[in-house]
Amino acid sequence: MSNLRFGILGAARIASALAPAIRAAHGAELIGIAARDETRARAFADQFGIPQVFADYDALLSSDEIDAVYIPLPNDLHAPWAIRALEAGKHVLLEKPSAMTSAETARVLEVAAQHGKTVFEGFMYRYHPQFTRALELVRGEAIGELRLVRSSFSFTLTRDADHRWLRSQGGGALFDLGCYCTNAALLFMNDTPQVVEARATWGSRAGAPREEFVDVEFVATMEFSGGRRAMFDCSLRHPTRQKLELVGTTGILELEGFVAPRDQPGRVVLNGVAEETPAADRYQLMVEHFVRVVAGVDTPWFDAPDQPTSAWPQMRTLEALLQSAERNSPR
Repeated sequence: MSNLRFGILGAARIASALAPAIRAAHGAELIGIAARDETRARAFADQFGIPQVFADYDALLSSDEIDAVYIPLPNDLHAPWAIRALEAGKHVLLEKPSAMTSAETARVLEVAAQHGKTVFEGFMYRYHPQFTRALELVRGEAIGELRLVRSSFSFTLTRDADHRWLRSQGGGALFDLGCYCTNAALLFMNDTPQVVEARATWGSRAGAPREEFVDVEFVATMEFSGGRRAMFDCSLRHPTRQKLELVGTTGILELEGFVAPRDQPGRVVLNGVAEETPAADRYQLMVEHFVRVVAGVDTPWFDAPDQPTSAWPQMRTLEALLQSAERNSPR
């Protein structure tokens, strides 16, 4: 199997996590990068040993030396550039969230199907041994029937020059952090919610117009079939917190965070008893699975269209939550 040759669209902070993961991944090769600022692109290429710097995004997409692209652009640019990449014949590893609306996500998936290309949404946490072990325990009924998923994800965003403060660029706590909480609920429930209810506190960086306000604090409840529920909170203004609790009819499973350090073991706690899981680079594991799916030697674990964790059910859930928050908590 020849290496899958990657290009990166944009030199965003998150790309600094993916670049070394692509380079380390078995079956992958990092060929090039393009950014709006060529000087920044060259600095990024020098830092991560990327051989080619393209003049712009279109130049990278038109290159015959690129098979797949990673897209870490601001959220409002995810769907437009994913579609352009797919139409250029590239496979796409797309940062979360996949789009701004479920209609945009549907269009991305439609174009991927038309061109016979693979699209993954970049929820890297799902590939870490901590989460694969938790999923094994839940599906093995180690806590009986799962009835409740509770999660929290927050940190204090201090940089003013950040797209997460701006509604027009898909900012806000839900799209940045709450998406992990919703995706984990869909993953462990193996289902999509029937009813959602949410509330938010709106704000932005100093001096931003009200029309740019985003959800800086977000709380929600999701109801699934059989009376099962998921509850979560997320914030761009709270101290750093990451926690996931899975409550079943006979036990409780706890995970300390969505983003386990690469160089430290993960940990799951079943009924108060801790079990360590191996240290691993979740980004590298995601890239390697993506490579195998593109090569046809593996089937998607989370991103097949009929899976509740795939891009469209995930985006539809986020969309419904945001609409509920806007009804219940006027800006």
